[in-house]
Amino acid sequence: MVGREHERELLAELLGMTLQGRGGLVLVSGEAGIGKSTLVEDLLDTATEQGALVLAGGCYDLTTTPPYGPWLEIVRASPHVEGLSSLSTILGSNIEDEAGSANRQSALFDWALELFSRLSADQPLLLVLEDLHWADEASLEFLRHIARRLHDLPAMLVVTYRSDEITRHHPLYALVPMLVREAAAERIALQPLNEESIANWIRDAYALAPSAEYRLVRYLAHRAEGNPFYIKELMRTLEEDGMLRRAGDSWELLRLDDVTVPILLRQLVETRLLRLSDEQREWLALAAVIGHQVMLDVWQEVAGIPDDQFGEGIRNSIAAGLVEQASDRTSIQFRHALIREALYEDTMPLERRSWHRQVAEVLLAAPDPDPDRVAHHLQQAGDDRAAEWLIRAGDRAYYEAYALRTATERYDAALAMLERDTAGRIEYGWLLTRYALGGRWSRAERSARHLRRALEIAKVEGDRALEAAALWNLGMVRVIIGEPGIGDMESAIDLVESLTTDERRELAGRFRGRGFAPRYLRALLGVWYAICGHYQMAEAFVETSEREQSGEGQFDQAIAGYLHGIRGYVAWARGNPEQSRYEYLRARDIFVALGFQFHADIWTLYEFQDIALDAYPDDLAGREMRERMMKRVADQTISKITNDPQRVALFALLAIEGRWAEILDVGRQYLHQRHSSWFLTLAPAWIVSVARHTANYDLAWTYINKLFPGGPMLEPSEAARWYREGLHIQRLAAGILLDIGDLDQARRWLEAQDRWLDWSGHVPGRAETRLLWARYHLGSGNVERAREEAEQALELTHQARQPLIQLAIQRFIGELDTKEARFDDASDRFVEAMRLANACAAPFERALTLLARAELQVATGESKKAALSLAEAEEILTALEARPALERAERLRGEDERRARYGPDAPGGLGRAGSRGAGETGRQWHDHERSPGISISARTVGQHLGSIYSKLGVANRTEATRCTVEEEHPDCLTIPADTASSTYRVGEGLRRPHDALRRFHRSN
Repeated sequence: MVGREHERELLAELLGMTLQGRGGLVLVSGEAGIGKSTLVEDLLDTATEQGALVLAGGCYDLTTTPPYGPWLEIVRASPHVEGLSSLSTILGSNIEDEAGSANRQSALFDWALELFSRLSADQPLLLVLEDLHWADEASLEFLRHIARRLHDLPAMLVVTYRSDEITRHHPLYALVPMLVREAAAERIALQPLNEESIANWIRDAYALAPSAEYRLVRYLAHRAEGNPFYIKELMRTLEEDGMLRRAGDSWELLRLDDVTVPILLRQLVETRLLRLSDEQREWLALAAVIGHQVMLDVWQEVAGIPDDQFGEGIRNSIAAGLVEQASDRTSIQFRHALIREALYEDTMPLERRSWHRQVAEVLLAAPDPDPDRVAHHLQQAGDDRAAEWLIRAGDRAYYEAYALRTATERYDAALAMLERDTAGRIEYGWLLTRYALGGRWSRAERSARHLRRALEIAKVEGDRALEAAALWNLGMVRVIIGEPGIGDMESAIDLVESLTTDERRELAGRFRGRGFAPRYLRALLGVWYAICGHYQMAEAFVETSEREQSGEGQFDQAIAGYLHGIRGYVAWARGNPEQSRYEYLRARDIFVALGFQFHADIWTLYEFQDIALDAYPDDLAGREMRERMMKRVADQTISKITNDPQRVALFALLAIEGRWAEILDVGRQYLHQRHSSWFLTLAPAWIVSVARHTANYDLAWTYINKLFPGGPMLEPSEAARWYREGLHIQRLAAGILLDIGDLDQARRWLEAQDRWLDWSGHVPGRAETRLLWARYHLGSGNVERAREEAEQALELTHQARQPLIQLAIQRFIGELDTKEARFDDASDRFVEAMRLANACAAPFERALTLLARAELQVATGESKKAALSLAEAEEILTALEARPALERAERLRGEDERRARYGPDAPGGLGRAGSRGAGETGRQWHDHERSPGISISARTVGQHLGSIYSKLGVANRTEATRCTVEEEHPDCLTIPADTASSTYRVGEGLRRPHDALRRFHRSN
C-alpha cells in the first residue's frame, strides 16, 4: 500500500459518509497492475471492521462473463431478505436467456434497488464491481440505473476498470462522463508510484546498503515506471536470478545489466502482440531497438514501410496497449520500458546489431545528430566510432548542462574503448583529464588517479598543453579530497603562461575555450585560496585582479563574478555578514546572467549557510524563502553532480529546526559508504552535532575520524578543502569530550582550534570556542576563569553576528549566576536566551534554556514553576530523542522533589553522614557481597539499602554515589546546560575518547 496515502484517506472519508447514511459511486481507474484491486481490498477490510456489509462481483473476459455477471454474483452472495421475491421469480428459471427482455430488465433493476435498500437499512452496504472494462453492456446499463439512486442510501458502490483498455469505441468511454454528471461519481485515477514510494517499499522488504538501495530504486523506477505489479515481478525475478540475495542479516545487490524480463510480464506482452500481424510485430521489434521513444521518421526509414501500412501498424499497436503517441506528435513511446525490453530480448542478437547500425547511419545522416543516440547505437552495433560520439555526448553533458554525473559516465565508456589503443596515448590522456573534470565531486579519488596517469602520458609524449591541464586539475582534485593541492595549481598557471600560441590554442580547443586562459585559472585559484583558509592570499589576489579588471579592455563578467564570490567568502570569514551577503548575491546574479547556473548555485548555498542560518537565523521570513531556493538548488544542481541525498544541502536548517531524524537517517545509511566530496562538505558536521545531542557517540566519532583520522594534530594547511568544516568538527569533538568529562582530550582539540583560527584569522566560531574554553575551566574547578572566557565569548558575538551562539553564552553565564546565587542576574540572562531561542525558532535551544531556568527556579524554591519548565522541556526533548538533556531533566526533577520534601541543606534529608554512608556502601560492595563486610544477611542489607535509596530519591548505588560526590566535590558537578552530567568524570585517568565513552555507557 505504499504511495497510496491520499487515495486511502479519500476512500476512508467516503466510507465514513456512507456509514452516516449518505452513499455514492466511486470509480477507481488505472492501467493493469497499478494497484486497483489492492486498494479496494484494503477498503473492504476497513469496511468490514466498521460493521458494513460487503458484497463484491467481478467481470471477466467477454467469452466467459454472462450478462449481468458481476451483479448476479453480488445478488447471489447477499443475505436473504424476508418478503422480497426471489431472483428466479423475477427473471424466470433461465436468467441468462431471459435477462435481455426489456420488461424483465426493468423488473430486475427495480428488484435490485429494493434489495439494496433493505440490506442497507439493516447495516451500511459496500458494493464492489471489479474489472468493469470486461463488463457486458447490460451490466453497464444496470450500473447507470443503480448509481443515480445511491445518494439516498447508506450504500457505497466502488467500480474498478483499466483505463488503458478503454478506447474510443468501448462502452465505458461514453458511460464514465455520464456517471460523473448524473451520479456525481468520485473519480480516483491511480498514478504510477514515485521513487520515494518505491524506496519505502524496498526499505521495508530488504536491508540494503544505501548505494545498493539507490541503484535498485532507480532500476525499478526506470524499468517498471511505477507500476506496482511490474515492480513486484521484477523483484521476484531478481531474487530468483540471484541478483538480489541474502548476505547474513542483510541483502546484497549484484549488477543489474543482465536481468531478464519476468515471465508473467513477457506473457502479458505476448498476449497483446497477438492482436498484431506478423509483419507489424516485426516492425514493433525494430521500434524496440530504436529506443523507448521512437522517432517516426527514423522508424519508417529503417523499416521501409509504406505510409498506409505504417499508419495502420501504429494504430493497431496503440489499440493493443503496447505504445502510445508522444506529446511531440513526431514519435511514439512504449507504454512501459518492460514491454520494449521483452520485444528487444526476443530479437536475435545478430539482427539487433544490424538494426542498431542501420539506425545509427540514419541518425548520422541527419543535419544535427544527437550524440547520445548515435553513441548508443554505435556501441550496440560494436562500431569503433562509438568512442568519438561518447566523448561528444560527455562534452555536451558537461559544457551545456553541467550534468557532471552523465558526463563522467560517457567519458568512462569511451575510456574503456580507447584503453587498448596504444597509438592514441595523447588522446587517451586528454580523455582521462575530461573524466576527472566531470568526476571531481562524486569520484574524486578515481579522478586523482586518472590525472596522475594523464600527467605521466603528457611528460612521456612531451605534450605541454596536456601536462598543464592535468596538473591544474590534479591540484584542484587534491584540494577537493583534502590534500594540499594549491601548489600544483600555482605551478599549472606558470606552465600555462609559458605555453606557445599553438599550445594555448590546443588547450582552449580541448575544453571549448573555457577556463584555461591564465586569468580564469587565477580567478579560480583565488576561490580556492578563500575556501582553504588562505584569506590573506585571497584578499591580495582580489586587489590585483580588480586593478587588472579596471584596465582598458580587461573587464570580464565571469571574473567579476568570481571576485564578488571571493570577497563574500572572505567578508564572512572576517566577521562581516552584511558585506558577505551583498557580495554573494552579486556573484549569484552575475553567473545567472551568464547562464552559469552551477556557479550561481554555489554562492546561493554559501549565502544560505553562512548568512541566512549562521548570522541571521532570526530572519524567519528570509529563512523560509531561502529554504525554497535551496530545495531547487538541491534538485537542479546537486542531483547533477553526485548521487548523495539532495536533502544534505538543508542539513544546517534541519539541525536548527529540530528535524533531527532526517539527519540521523542519512548519517546511519551512509556511515560506511564511500563518500563523495560534496557529501563530506555538507553533511558530517551536522550529523556529528545531532549525534552528540542524541548520545549516538559512536556515529559521531566515526564521522569525526573521517576528517581527522589522526586526531587533533592535523595542521590547518593540510586540511585543504575541509578547512571550514574542520573548524566546526573540532568544536564538536571538544564539546563531546567535555560532555563526558575527558578534560585532557578536550583541551587538545581546543588548542588545535586556537591554532587553526590564529593561522587564518577566521572570525566565525571564535565565540563558540571561547565558550568551550569556559566549560573546560569550569570542569577544572576554575569558576572565575570560566566566567572570564564566557564574557569574552559574548563580546565576540558583537563583532560577528551569531544569535544562536550568543544564546548559548547567555545561558551559560546565567547558569554560573545561579551557581553563585546571583539569581536576578541569572533570570535576566535566561530571559534574553529565551528571546533568542524563540526568535530563531530553535526548539532544542529553547528546551535547554527551560532546563537552565528550572535550575534557577529549584534554587530559589519555586517548585511549581520549575515543574512547568521541566514539563515543557521534556516534551521538546522527547520528540528530539535528546537523551543526555532528558537525563539532566530527570535528575533536576528528582532534586526539586527532594528539596521540597527535605529542605535545601541535605540531599534526601539524610544529612552528610547518611548520604556519605550510602555512597560508600555502594562503592565498596555489590548487593550480594555486602553481608560479609557488615556481618548481616544479604536480604537485610538489601532491605536497608532499598530504604536509603528511597529516601535519597535514587534507584541504585550509582546514583547514591553521585549524591556523595555532590556533597564532597560540588564544583565538578556544575556544568553548562547543553551537556550531559559530568558526574561521569568520577572515572579518573581516562585519556582516550572511546574509553570515556565506554565508561559513560556503563555508568549510564
